[in-house]
Amino acid sequence: RAHRVHKKRVERPDGRAGRRRVHRRSMMLARNHQLRAARVGSLAHVFWLAAALSLAGAARSLPRTPTYKALQSGQVHVEGNFIPPRLVRALREDAIALEAAGRFRASGLSEKAKGATQAFGAMDRRVCTLDLGLQGDQGARIEFATYLAALRKRVELATGRGPLKTAEQYLSAHGPGAILARHMDEFHEETKGSKGWMAPTRRSVSWLVYLSDEGWDEPGGAGAGGALRAYVRSGSRDAVTGGPAAGVACGAHEGNLQVGWRRTDRGGEEPVFLDCWLQAVSAAAAAAGSTSAIYRVCREGTEATRRQYLTLPFETASGADTDGGLFERQLLTSDERRRFSRVSAVPSDGQLYTDITPAGGTLALFDSVAVPHEVLPTTSGQRYAMAGWFHEAQQPFPTWFGDPTFGVED
Repeated sequence: RAHRVHKKRVERPDGRAGRRRVHRRSMMLARNHQLRAARVGSLAHVFWLAAALSLAGAARSLPRTPTYKALQSGQVHVEGNFIPPRLVRALREDAIALEAAGRFRASGLSEKAKGATQAFGAMDRRVCTLDLGLQGDQGARIEFATYLAALRKRVELATGRGPLKTAEQYLSAHGPGAILARHMDEFHEETKGSKGWMAPTRRSVSWLVYLSDEGWDEPGGAGAGGALRAYVRSGSRDAVTGGPAAGVACGAHEGNLQVGWRRTDRGGEEPVFLDCWLQAVSAAAAAAGSTSAIYRVCREGTEATRRQYLTLPFETASGADTDGGLFERQLLTSDERRRFSRVSAVPSDGQLYTDITPAGGTLALFDSVAVPHEVLPTTSGQRYAMAGWFHEAQQPFPTWFGDPTFGVED
């Protein structure tokens, strides 16, 4: 009962045997470090221990390493018992204590980019951002950091992403009636306004670990509701290999973020990407800056020939209203327009949803760019979770961009 799925089952590698082998040693390490931190009484020493334990966690090797093919396919990777029950309990008690101390605040979906006034209330989740100066059960958070560091390294090795870094992390609490509306965790830089290209990193992988008490969603249990609902593509995953149906990982390709899905002749779905750094071919075009184009990636060919462009080069202003049909209008044929749908489109042909029940210790992992998702209403109890993102470097400006001599013939 770690998760419940409607219409489609998602990948759930367990890897539990390996964890049992390292579990006792990790407990002893965490306990010894907590005692030493208490004796020293120095916050700086606690930070040093966190770094040391993160390295120790990164070095853990599990005999059965997940492949994270679901993550690469635009599905949700679900892993029960990602952390042991005693750590789930310690982190939940830490969250309860922090909330009693007034460290949580109401936080729904931000609309600042659209100029909207922020006004959150009882129907919104409550969050506590985790930072170095936060008091409470630092020992439990340090131990959790070892699991998170090991997960980050495994994802890097299995997917080729990275180097990844844990750049955002928070505790969340959902009381009765609280929801989180459907949204995306990351967007293409060109759609994010004038500051879209200014950040050094972007969200790459979204992760969530439930801290619910035992018996969640069971009669007489601690609470009910609050499932994560993710909208996934039925044809994006190969039925035999479990990997991407078109052989191309979702999210990003050569630094270019995914903006949509394309239905293939075989009934599958493949990711399509937006390249905003096409070099201008004349002085006049160079004066206007770079141009953009949407493309798919073919299975065969060299790196230079695998791209198949679905549009002619077109101009995009950062922050353009892409929801107004800009991408669709650029597609070359009516057939391509029928095949194309945006990553954020819900509902969409061939789309399913999967619900992950908030069982304590369960990990949910998915691509930040490719998966629309929401949190369903909590019907009873308090739903606690630890959540955040692994970041990777944002695509840099090409070296030729801004060169006034580019495109000018000798």
